[in-house]
Amino acid sequence: LVGQPLAVSDVERVGRFSPDCPRPVIVRFHKVLDKVAVLGAKGALYGPSPPSTFEGVRIYHDLSGAQMDWKRRLKSVYEGFLAAGVRAVWRRGYRLMALLAGSWVEFYPTLLLV
Repeated sequence: LVGQPLAVSDVERVGRFSPDCPRPVIVRFHKVLDKVAVLGAKGALYGPSPPSTFEGVRIYHDLSGAQMDWKRRLKSVYEGFLAAGVRAVWRRGYRLMALLAGSWVEFYPTLLLV
């Protein structure tokens, strides 16, 4: 995906077996820069003509339970931005950023702001 072989320190399949869907695989790299390179190149998988060797492959950050909860709480805000045509992205897999009035703004779940 990144155009060169990368050193992997560990690969682990997680979750329960189900014949209906594949189980996720966690890949740990020797170098953080290799992880960053893979996460940066993952956009090629979602384009109109993804590489055939990666058909059906999806790449995500491995998030903690707290990070997943954070992301769940912000999902409706993210979908609202998309519906309104506002550019919004997830940084580090769970930080919601939106481009408003020419600058990037980070959003937080309302429950944490009380």
